Amino acid sequence: MIGCIISVVIGFLVILFFLNISKPVKKEKEEIVSSEIKLVPKLTEHYLTLSNYIGQRKKIKYLEGHINLAKLNDAPLPHVLLWGNGGLGKSTLMKAVAYEMGGRFIEIVPANLRNIKDLFSRFFLKVCYQCGFANPFSANTCLKCRNKIGVYFMPILQLMEKDVIFLEECHGLKVDIEEALYSLLQDGYMMLRYNGRDQMVEFPPITIAGATTRVGDLNKPFKDRFKIEIHLDPYPINDLMLIGKMYCNNKGIMITEEPLQVIAEYSFGIPRIVKKYIDDCQTIDNTITINTIKNLSDLLDIDENGLDKIHRKILDYIHIRGQAGSSAIAGSVGISTEIFQEVYEPALSLKEFIWQGNRGRILTLKALNIYYPECNCKNCKKIKENNT
Repeated sequence: MIGCIISVVIGFLVILFFLNISKPVKKEKEEIVSSEIKLVPKLTEHYLTLSNYIGQRKKIKYLEGHINLAKLNDAPLPHVLLWGNGGLGKSTLMKAVAYEMGGRFIEIVPANLRNIKDLFSRFFLKVCYQCGFANPFSANTCLKCRNKIGVYFMPILQLMEKDVIFLEECHGLKVDIEEALYSLLQDGYMMLRYNGRDQMVEFPPITIAGATTRVGDLNKPFKDRFKIEIHLDPYPINDLMLIGKMYCNNKGIMITEEPLQVIAEYSFGIPRIVKKYIDDCQTIDNTITINTIKNLSDLLDIDENGLDKIHRKILDYIHIRGQAGSSAIAGSVGISTEIFQEVYEPALSLKEFIWQGNRGRILTLKALNIYYPECNCKNCKKIKENNT
């Protein structure tokens, strides 16, 4: 009899145990589902601040002045427009700014925004009137109760005070999306249709940062709404060497000053290319030496000036033509005009191998002396005469 009672008690305890451990699992599943529909910010690294940002010191000092003023007035940083060549650290700089302001860094890629509804999806959630569940803005049916949401819903804004919204390559914004941002940039609100009519939704004090490699393609009304405009310049050799050294230290790569300087000289003033060279060198040897760079240069067909085959083809075409426009040059080497203007032309201009003439790009005397020293053609003679 006692044995039967003990068995019943043990069985009852086992049932309670399994009931208790099943509850957290269900709760965890609900939490995972709900987290999937929330805006996930890109957290800023705690070590990334303006004080340890390498290079662009005058621009950094200018930004620090605006940040200090914003903190003094307990206000957000005014909207910022960054422009310059690709790979100069525009997003990295704004991550540091977000950390300094105490907000989140949230990146939006305009190429992923097909229409205004996609833009709203980055900012809002839809609250179902039937069950109160927060759905993605794109949802027409509640994910929880399966009732149709339609236009009757309550929006939840996912942004918080001091957040930094980063628009990568903002020249790619569609016109209607760009115009929808005008009121947000200027007055801090957006028009949203809910409860059956268009209503004004006020945003918390945030900063919108636009980054572009083609500032000339921005519409003037859009560009003028950014209160702070900063042009990032190519980095000098010393700054590139310091960036490369820190990158190697973080990845445990052995490198000395001489190969680091060569990599910096090959990188056309762009930190991203420094890191790419270092990563490529690692495929040959974890300890980077001059021989490592020479072996990599042979594989990639890069000469002693850091120019690859396409760079040299561009110089050859301009040499033959005397001067040429960007579309003709791009077509001659099989690349798009945009790639030539954004990647190859800035590199050759920084090396002082080409310059912009009245009717197109022209070789410099430096380029002639390095690549065509024995040439006495009509175009070369004309360049030499103009430089005497």
